[in-house]
Amino acid sequence: MQHSGVTTSHESERFGVRSFFRLFTSPRWLLGTAVMGIAVTAGVLSLALAPVMVVQPVGAISLAVSVLIARFARGLIFKRRVYTAVLLCFVGVAGFVGVSSLFAVSRVRYGTEALPMAWVSAALLVITVIGRLVLRRPQQLFNVVSAAVLFACVASNTHVCAAQFLAGGLPAITWVNLASVAACGGVGAWFVQAAYASGPPEIVIAGLTVIDPIVAVILGAAVLDEAAAAPAWVPVIMVAAGLVACLGVIVLARFHPDVLERRARDGNIPSPTTQ
Repeated sequence: MQHSGVTTSHESERFGVRSFFRLFTSPRWLLGTAVMGIAVTAGVLSLALAPVMVVQPVGAISLAVSVLIARFARGLIFKRRVYTAVLLCFVGVAGFVGVSSLFAVSRVRYGTEALPMAWVSAALLVITVIGRLVLRRPQQLFNVVSAAVLFACVASNTHVCAAQFLAGGLPAITWVNLASVAACGGVGAWFVQAAYASGPPEIVIAGLTVIDPIVAVILGAAVLDEAAAAPAWVPVIMVAAGLVACLGVIVLARFHPDVLERRARDGNIPSPTTQ
């Protein structure tokens, strides 16, 4: 619904700040945002009860759902490569879930102990924004990766704040981490809409459901120390699973019907109907 709202209210190649605020006049986009709000609420509750390494990868289910929606609601006909890409994404992320759920541990972090997560998030936020400013017309994949990285920061900081709130109420919350949630969430949401404006929604969802959990797992292990009890072979399995999932995103970004049609329209490849 958000993708549909973006494509109907935004026609040019360039997606800027004005384009983003214009979306608030689109009833279809607002309805999609309301649905996303319900999902965010469920995600916050989940992150309050379990480690980031367990919660974030579960979102891979949404990729399969989005492909089904595209097939029956948008009438797209997918070739075998697209279904293979979805399978690679799902298997790769499932590997993350299976391994991380066995060894992930979580504890409440208070005060200065929670700040490293906020500083890492701030650094990643600056990097993505600078990258956007340097690349005047970035490809859809750049917007997707940037959004996924920032949403992983949102999830990690949300986990920190939610666990603090459950343990000690509002006084226990580290407000710098809460500010990181707002900043990364706002800029990440803008990147998502820019990605919707430059390509099909399935690629956006694929990137978010694969790259987001991979980054979240890295942050959970490196910054929040959630993988402290994991044996040495666990990172190897997780890297392999991540590579499989990323390969799926790359395949989907190359062979999605909308991408092939756009490239054919630009004169780069034959029409997808001839392949």
